[in-house]
Amino acid sequence: MDWPVAYQAKDGRSIVVRHAAYGDAPALHRGVLEVADEGIHIGLERQGIRDLPAVIERVRAYLTTPRAAQLVGELEGRVVGSIAIDPGPYGDKDRHWCRVEMWVLPAARGVGVGQALMEAALSWARDEDLKKVVFQVFGSNHAAIALALKFGFVTEGRQRNLFVLPGIGYVDNVLMALALE
Repeated sequence: MDWPVAYQAKDGRSIVVRHAAYGDAPALHRGVLEVADEGIHIGLERQGIRDLPAVIERVRAYLTTPRAAQLVGELEGRVVGSIAIDPGPYGDKDRHWCRVEMWVLPAARGVGVGQALMEAALSWARDEDLKKVVFQVFGSNHAAIALALKFGFVTEGRQRNLFVLPGIGYVDNVLMALALE
């Protein structure tokens, strides 16, 4: 795939997906803090999110780690979402799969940013000759589950009542996967 990749949002605006760069670290830091503060979409909490230098280091790691990537989604030139692609952690035993983690800012939801990020991440995974993509999501995150199902992910497992979310209560951890073969 040639980068960056342009997609059309549902409202006609342009979504651009590209590999993250060092200069994206401040926007990534602000974005993950905003989504974490919602308390219902990602597992990270504000106190668990490190400072800006740590985010810069994470971007560096994605730029230099084989079979890993961090993509950003831009809407009108502003980073509004990200998808991280992490290789299996054990080396040769699990080099055939990756895990994806994604967030989209509240103001950019519902226009196709998540879809563009997932499509680009799956293309990247295919280009890397990966065979499986794993996605974990809160059972209460119906939009993320619907997005994954749209791409052909299936539910492989469910950990009942694993998380407690503010205003929601106990929710399941849903393990979804997509075979790329």
